Amino acid sequence: GATGEDIEYPDCKSSFFTRISMATQAAYGVSVEAPFARYTRRTIVKFVNDNKLDVLGSFSCYQPRLDGSPCDSCNSCRQER
Repeated sequence: GATGEDIEYPDCKSSFFTRISMATQAAYGVSVEAPFARYTRRTIVKFVNDNKLDVLGSFSCYQPRLDGSPCDSCNSCRQER
């Protein structure tokens, strides 16, 4: 997912979300929100735990396997460990 630690990826920067939201708002009347993009993974994990959210089935992977499971080798998967 896009976090404050992922600034090396152009589509994880706040400027990307601002611009894509402007485009979708103009074209479709829909805005794009990325509420966790400015937070660290540690802050997000604390939020999840504090709010007792179930995220056990979620993951972030750039190259998931054909069965939909994470590849365990891309940057995103390696950061999840």
